[in-house]
Amino acid sequence: MAMAAKYGVKIIFPIINQDYGDNTTDWVGNFNDLIRHRYNISSYGLAQASVDWFTDMNIRNDFKKIISKLLTRKNTFNGRIYGEDDTIFAWETGNEMNWANDNNTIHRRPAPGNWTVDIAEHIKSLSPNTLVMDGSFSRNPNETAWPEETLSSNAVDIVSYHIYNDPDIDIFHSLASQAKKFNKTLVIGEHGFYSDVAHYQKAYEIFDCPGALLWSIRSHNEIGGFSTHSEGLNIYSYHVPGWEQQTSTEFDTIEEPIVRLTYEASYKILNQDPPDHPIPSECYPFYATNSTHYGISWKGSAWAKYYEVWAVATEGGIFQRVARHIFDNVESGKLFVAIDSVNNRLEIPHRACRRTSRPLFKASLHYSPLIAFQSN
Repeated sequence: MAMAAKYGVKIIFPIINQDYGDNTTDWVGNFNDLIRHRYNISSYGLAQASVDWFTDMNIRNDFKKIISKLLTRKNTFNGRIYGEDDTIFAWETGNEMNWANDNNTIHRRPAPGNWTVDIAEHIKSLSPNTLVMDGSFSRNPNETAWPEETLSSNAVDIVSYHIYNDPDIDIFHSLASQAKKFNKTLVIGEHGFYSDVAHYQKAYEIFDCPGALLWSIRSHNEIGGFSTHSEGLNIYSYHVPGWEQQTSTEFDTIEEPIVRLTYEASYKILNQDPPDHPIPSECYPFYATNSTHYGISWKGSAWAKYYEVWAVATEGGIFQRVARHIFDNVESGKLFVAIDSVNNRLEIPHRACRRTSRPLFKASLHYSPLIAFQSN
């Protein structure tokens, strides 16, 4: 939160996650965990079958206590109260909060209106100047994506929906119509899993709401390379600035055009021309070995397309470029450049370069500088 505030990043914060699966799909905790703890139930299946998250008042009151704790908490780094921190763009009532039928076999109803309104009003009582986003995911976009009680509530500022796979792109029109009827702002909270680049292009042409969040982008990893994630069916998370040629099986083969389209769309929706990508900041190199050679790896720079590595073996020596056009689009821990020096001594501070290759940090002695280059 403090870092987001420092860099001007705004956060949509889902307060809890739904999950009708089991412990193997419990990625970040979910409302079944709260049910199990509240009623001392060990089985996920039994918790789902025994307690309705949306109608059980003990559970609802417990959830409100969690919200109260969260929104009144003081950030230990910058002293801000969460409920007063404008770093939060919106509090989302939950992630994909769909309501099961009576026998808990079909999950195609949105969260009940009385539940959403009750939770939204509680949030507003503690964070009156922050937007509230309904986190329902009904899977009934052409019928009733959101209950009328939710749409009519002054405590709910934004309604959201998740759009996945090619046929669902066109349901945006129905969603936008329902939201407009009640003067609500529509945000596509997640979208993706389309079969080709043309469908991503179509989505960005159709989605004329204030925002649509692409699934999903992963960051550099502190041990080099990138964090990766797959949803199966040859679907992988993306990484900036995106690469066309993939040597890793954990990188999507159409990553580069999808990242480019998303970057451009984020400015076009504001009627702005997309600027050049941001200039990479410093890298974070460290000693590494691949068991046969001594060398370096590094935590990469955001938006860097490729890197050069220069090395000097002795104090006062001349730097030699030992590697050029090194790409770090590999899984975490698999980025490695071997460096053989005559005295096996290399000290590695960071140095990054602008597109002109002018160093941002002065050279020191006995080191291997790492140079990151922008993609455009």
